[in-house]
Parts: sequence; structure tokens; C-alpha cells
Amino acid sequence: FEREAMSIAILYHPNIVSLIEYGVSGDKGVPYMVLEYVKGGRDLGRLMDEKRRRGETWDRESLLAIFTQILNGLGVAHKSGLVHRDIKPPNIMLVSVEGNPSFVKLLDFGLVRALVDIPGVEVITSQGELWGTPQYMAPEQLDEGGVIDHRCDLYALGVILFEMLTCRRAFSSRNLNELFVQKLDAGFDPLASLPPGTVTPALEAFFRKALGVRPSDRFQSAREMKDALDALDKARVVAL
Repeated sequence: FEREAMSIAILYHPNIVSLIEYGVSGDKGVPYMVLEYVKGGRDLGRLMDEKRRRGETWDRESLLAIFTQILNGLGVAHKSGLVHRDIKPPNIMLVSVEGNPSFVKLLDFGLVRALVDIPGVEVITSQGELWGTPQYMAPEQLDEGGVIDHRCDLYALGVILFEMLTCRRAFSSRNLNELFVQKLDAGFDPLASLPPGTVTPALEAFFRKALGVRPSDRFQSAREMKDALDALDKARVVAL
């Protein structure tokens, strides 16, 4: 509880939910946290499910607006030495504000990991435990000896974008063991299950970089990933 509160407290960006106050109240020592109220917020995960059920697709403008904002917020967190570790659709809230119908708010920094010395934010070791949501976790988060840094957040964003564009999960399995095998196998190709022509060569190259098994093969910063999305937009990739 204190880790999440202290982590949010050092972050300030319009696309990250703000912490107003936290502490312990009453004789029983009940912890409380007062966060910014996201009025009219819509869970991205629910929006994705609704569009999938209706057979609707995301338009290029909306996708770029949403992911640019996510990357802006994550970029600030990463520069502050914080890794979210649980980026997934339910932790991304969209709210309509004047001039922007899909304003992004990033939620739930409960699993945040500090890569630098920040007073009040200690690193929690995870020996033998999983931290995150398996479908969106990077391969190194599944490896007991894996080194965790900001690139696992960018990997999760690649998985989310894959789902939004293709209406399919990048990794589909009957159980967690099979999912882990897929993610740790450098030979597994999430794009192989897509019908021919679903994505353009440029978009295919983007996904291969975003979903690389090794962190060194992926986008190395939020800025780099955002620039790659901008390049796809300028090239007028049909699917994006």
C-alpha cells in the first residue's frame, strides 16, 4: 500500500492518475488512499470487448491518440525510474474531456518496481512468484532469473495493440504452462495465426520488434515506440 502511494506521489503527468492524500485512519489503523476521481472513465478492456462483440474495428486516429498518451505517461514513469509491471487494458482508463474524447489515465501502480533509489519506494523481490498479468507479461517476467526494466511495459503495450488491431490475442493457450512456453520460445510467431494480408509489412515489422522475446530486440524507450507509431501513421499504413 505504501509503495503504491509513494510511487504515485513522485509522478506527475496528466495521463497518470494523481494521488491526493494517503495515510492511516482510526484506532484500527485502516490505510486509505485518496486518488483523483476519473469522472465518466471507461475501462479500455471493456471497450475492447464491446467492439469485438459488435464486430467493430478501431480507427487509426483513435489508436494513435490512445497509445501516444499511454506512452507519454509511461515515459515519465520510466524516466523517474519506475516500471509499472502490470500494463493491461483494465489499467487504462479513457475519459471524455473537452477536445479529447479518449483522454487516457493510467491506473494501478501497485506492482510498480523502482530501478533507482527513491525514498519510501523499496524494491519487492519476487523469488518464485509472478508479478503481473500473464497474458501481457514480458518473457523476462516469467523467468525467475529475468532482469526487469521499463521494456516489459512496452512489451505489454505491443500485446494490447496487437489485440486492438487484429481482434485476436497475441498468445492463445489452454493453460498457463502453454502460455509461458509460447512467450519464452523465440521461434513462436504470434503473427502466424493471422490470415494473409491482415497486417502490412511495415506493421508486421513493428510487432516483431514490440514482441521480441529478448528485451534488447524490442523498442528501448517509450519515445522510440512512439516515433515508430508516428512513422506508421505518416506512411498511411492501412490497418493503422
